[in-house]
Amino acid sequence: MRFLWIFFSAYLDNCYHIIFVALNQTFFVSYADFPPILGVEAPKTQDFGRWYKRWKGKTAPDFWTQFYAHQFKNALSNSRQLAWGRLVAEVKSLLSNTALKQLRDAYAYEKYWRKKCLKGRSTYSSIISTKSSIVTSNVRANL
Repeated sequence: MRFLWIFFSAYLDNCYHIIFVALNQTFFVSYADFPPILGVEAPKTQDFGRWYKRWKGKTAPDFWTQFYAHQFKNALSNSRQLAWGRLVAEVKSLLSNTALKQLRDAYAYEKYWRKKCLKGRSTYSSIISTKSSIVTSNVRANL
């Protein structure tokens, strides 16, 4: 099946929105649904108010947790991982307790592997290869 994607960006209800239009389908996504990222202005007090209003007092969508865990895992340096951790700390009031625990665990896990695997190494790929070999040897030992 072929899709023709058309992208619109509009400012409605004090919020930017993205509308994707495909053949016989339309998707509406608000920028308010996207988690804050590094490299842009940090969230302000007004942003928090808009998020709470948009989510009707609920917590951030679940994909925020997955997104930040992915950023922790794929950070190319300790300083980048720390920067993502600080950003999560800024928006922690938007996250559920379960999401915060998952993110703390993910951060600690990646920090552990980064520390363990970077002894004498300097690249991210060395972390991945060391992680895989240790996990593989542990699986074989348990068989």
